[in-house]
Amino acid sequence: MFANVLSVLVILALAFPVVGSAYAAPSSPFLGKWRAIDVDGSEMSLAIGGPPAGPFQITWTDDYISYCNGEAGIVRGTASLNENDPNLLEADVHLECFRSGATLDFHVTFRYHPITNTLSIRYWFGQVTIWHRPGGGQAEEPPALGLRVNYGHDWVESFYEAGHTVWVAITDGDGNLKATAELVTEPKDFWGGETGFQTQWSDWIDPDGNSMDNPPDIQPFDWVYGWVDNGASAQVQIGDISGTIDLNADSIEGTVNAPWFSDEVEVDCHSWGAPLLEEILKYDTVLPDGEDTYSCSWADEWNIQPYQDVGVGYSGPDGNWVANAIIPPNPRIVASEAGDWFWVTEFYPGLLDLFIYESADEGATLLWSGQQEAIDLWGITVIEPNVHDLDLVPGNYLVVSDRVNQKSLVLQPISVTVFDTENEIMAGFAPPGSEVWAAAGPQDWQERLMMTADSATGAWLADFKIIGFDITEDMREWSYVHVYDEDGDANEGSTPPPGATLIVVANQEGWVDSGIPVSAGQSFMIKAFGLMNPCSDTYPNGADYCIFFTPQGAEGVVPDENEFGDFPGPGLRFMALLGRIDDGEPFYVGAGGTFTAERDGTLWFTPNDNLRTDNQGTYVVLIWLEPMG
Repeated sequence: MFANVLSVLVILALAFPVVGSAYAAPSSPFLGKWRAIDVDGSEMSLAIGGPPAGPFQITWTDDYISYCNGEAGIVRGTASLNENDPNLLEADVHLECFRSGATLDFHVTFRYHPITNTLSIRYWFGQVTIWHRPGGGQAEEPPALGLRVNYGHDWVESFYEAGHTVWVAITDGDGNLKATAELVTEPKDFWGGETGFQTQWSDWIDPDGNSMDNPPDIQPFDWVYGWVDNGASAQVQIGDISGTIDLNADSIEGTVNAPWFSDEVEVDCHSWGAPLLEEILKYDTVLPDGEDTYSCSWADEWNIQPYQDVGVGYSGPDGNWVANAIIPPNPRIVASEAGDWFWVTEFYPGLLDLFIYESADEGATLLWSGQQEAIDLWGITVIEPNVHDLDLVPGNYLVVSDRVNQKSLVLQPISVTVFDTENEIMAGFAPPGSEVWAAAGPQDWQERLMMTADSATGAWLADFKIIGFDITEDMREWSYVHVYDEDGDANEGSTPPPGATLIVVANQEGWVDSGIPVSAGQSFMIKAFGLMNPCSDTYPNGADYCIFFTPQGAEGVVPDENEFGDFPGPGLRFMALLGRIDDGEPFYVGAGGTFTAERDGTLWFTPNDNLRTDNQGTYVVLIWLEPMG
């Protein structure tokens, strides 16, 4: 009877093999024995046992464990399948060091990779271990992983076959984790369909497990690790690639400091910043000892401009590539003819050669030469007046060289005579017809306005109200005006000291009260500028005097009382700026000067015109009072 029953069961099993298999729990891919080589080269053995659906027992041994001071240890614990992903195994384990007896409890997640039949562990400190089946079950020799690290732009990439998970970790030179990333190898459009991975900003995770807003700042001597789910791995320490760029010769020269390599390495130079359709590559070799130099030149091929990145990389014997982006500086001079000072920035650090010539003419007299040290490429080096002891004048010629790049500047007169916090105005004088940039703001930033200086007088006015910007007194020290030459060097005008008062005289009937009292015998200084037309834009006669005048008025035109009405200053220049104290005798102010009050009273101003209500334009008046006594 037992035999017959057995026969029936066998027949049923043969007839319904699918039904019968449905009752047998499938074996978990995690079960069994695994082997791995840790990043330090030690051998690791792992055994996972238990029912097909878990829970599982975990045991692994390691010949070298950092926590055990480099001695061997054993890890035991229990694990269960992740409820949302059957290819994840969550394990709580207990480490015990064989020699010291030290212990550590931690959680670890095993990931199963069906395509490669491997397991991976990604530790909290960024490292990854890939486990294989002993005796086969996956490729014995996976394709080698070659890392490509551009620490100038903070990305990591590799050309690799598609369909793999890759983990990347960045540590500093002492092994402290900076960031990790998990990626997939796949075809890339920007590689023309070639496969591999390249990190993006959004891929990076910080050591606390949070997404990063920016990529990690990869620095020389950091370590970059990469692991592939098929067991391939690579690690590279970042060498220090330096370079100085000669903007005149369109070339770069520098060193590679990667002393762990004893032989020469190949250097490739890239025209990354060039506005060209195709990249222009240059090659050299260098001993990576930080002293031997490489050089690359793009003469007649690429006119390197400031801030156009030059890429420099080296390929080591380990099969990895490391690159840096060298930024061409923008060396420039900013000078004040009135203040007898100049400053420079973005010259290469070291002693700068400084020259001041009488003019830019060939054979001009050298007035002074000297040296001053530039500490920082991106910092400012100031040459104070007491360094050269010269009274700089317009036309003087400055030359600055760091022995790689040289710049020069012809000094020009430029001034800021008005810094008006009530009307949000800066004004002054510059070379006639020049492009003027006025900047107002605090120390850290300034708003800028561009205008053109008057073609005849050089007067300029920047009205910050048009951009809704409020000028305040605490901005005075940090505000300025620049006039640039063709390659970015600048003459600078500084703001006047506080105490000057602004009076605008335009389209106003009669004399304008400044509100500034003076005492008999008191000295005061006036500066005036601006433009004013005595006629409206609809004046019917088209008279030849319907033009814009400066405060100096019309030379040789002296009106008197006539049929057109009374002039405020008979016998004084037509349209000149006039002043008086209360109702006293008018006096010629013109462009300004130093005056002495003949009586007590208040200063008043007006243009010397018989009819002022149809005028166009403004005269701007600045007054400084000398203290009495």
